[in-house]
Amino acid sequence: RPVAIKMLDSTIDPNSEAASHLAHDIETMSGIVHASLLTTIEIGIHSNERVFVAEPFIDGETLAQRLENDGPLKPRVAMRVAREVLGALGALHSHGLLHLNLKPENIFLVRDAMGAQRAVVGGMGLHHIMGLEHASNREPEGCRTRAEYVSPEVVGGREMDSRTDLYLVGLLLYEMVTGRPAFSGDTFRKTARRHAIERPLSPRIVRRQAQIPKALDALTMRCLEKTASRRFANAKEVAEQLEEIANSDDATRSRTSLNFRAITSRTPKAQTAPDPIKQEPSSAEPKAEVVAESMPEVAGDAAHAEEAESTRDTEIDMRAPETDEQPPSATVAELNIMDSVT
Repeated sequence: RPVAIKMLDSTIDPNSEAASHLAHDIETMSGIVHASLLTTIEIGIHSNERVFVAEPFIDGETLAQRLENDGPLKPRVAMRVAREVLGALGALHSHGLLHLNLKPENIFLVRDAMGAQRAVVGGMGLHHIMGLEHASNREPEGCRTRAEYVSPEVVGGREMDSRTDLYLVGLLLYEMVTGRPAFSGDTFRKTARRHAIERPLSPRIVRRQAQIPKALDALTMRCLEKTASRRFANAKEVAEQLEEIANSDDATRSRTSLNFRAITSRTPKAQTAPDPIKQEPSSAEPKAEVVAESMPEVAGDAAHAEEAESTRDTEIDMRAPETDEQPPSATVAELNIMDSVT
């Protein structure tokens, strides 16, 4: 079958400890079979002493290309992609492996034999040669990863575990639904530091018009907690909650309905003189929508952005004139339209 050969950086020593760890992960991964995991077939050394890895060739686009060409994904699509990524992570974690290199460039969107699109995770094991240990340095030379996709543990030089991958999933979700990274900056150092000390604005504030479910917003922000213990326990837990949110969102979308009900008007009592039609003005003035936003805060507890919404209430009381003659009973069609949350 067709394969893709990836030549690694020429500065990587084939006899280095990093290359040895990469080879170990690739060997372990050979026993993992998952539809959303792109397993590396082989690692070797080219004649010019450069390390290479061979992976199955994938005919599709990366998530980075999709976001660049089409902009943010719909929340339902983003949740599906995230669940498939989490499935691949769960398979890796169950074998004692970490990815630590999740980013849109390593997520491939492909179609299976039935024409259905699915996400496939690549780049496995490459974190060993990305120089993550240099990310915490004042001058992070030698760190080959994207500053937008590092974790607080990497920046702080702390131990990493499976919950570090969940932070990266949060970064993926954030960019998928907003169209922009959670953190950015002029330099690697500035951007990486923000992961350690700032809390991003919630996706619902960044893209109000996207109708991002509140539960998805909360899940994304929990994945992005600075302390690993405040995140989810494992990939399966996040995937299950995403499925619940998606199902709840589908149920909400199907509530729109039209309900027609015929009612018979009551015969008014006879009056000596007709009363004029009265329309009582609404006593409630429309209130302007107020939204409170909080800017990112540095070091310590960061305040969550809050949204306050006001409603408009207008009451109109119409009363028909009463006459000496009793009008015949009439049938009136009353239309009730149920509001739908989309």
